[in-house]
Amino acid sequence: MNIGNRPLMDIDNRPLMDITIKNCTPHAVAFSAVIDGKPQMITLQPEPVPCRVETESHNMGMIAGSIPIQCQTYGEIRNLPDPQPNTVYVVSGLVLHALKLRGETRADVVAPATGPRDNAIRNQHGHVVAVSVFNALAA
Repeated sequence: MNIGNRPLMDIDNRPLMDITIKNCTPHAVAFSAVIDGKPQMITLQPEPVPCRVETESHNMGMIAGSIPIQCQTYGEIRNLPDPQPNTVYVVSGLVLHALKLRGETRADVVAPATGPRDNAIRNQHGHVVAVSVFNALAA
């Protein structure tokens, strides 16, 4: 992947192969990367049609007789492109989780890592503004 005139480097300072990253979420995704020894923010604009997973909610009862409890099940995953050479697809954590529940092992699908130990970059209100790592499906 090239950023400007410089190749993006891997953890061992080797150039990454030519790679295309497609943002299949409905919003821009920013991530931090070190390029030429300098931290930089890179923003991936979304593809025109986002990848989504259908959900269905099932009533599970009530807490104290007045707070509903529901269980969600995942249905069809829509608009996830088929694998292409040297292409990585960024999807939502929900889509990645649905793929995992199906037993998928696609190495070309990742989601922004926003957990408390993922070093996401947050603003003064605690909202994620960029990520420093992506989650993937385990092989």
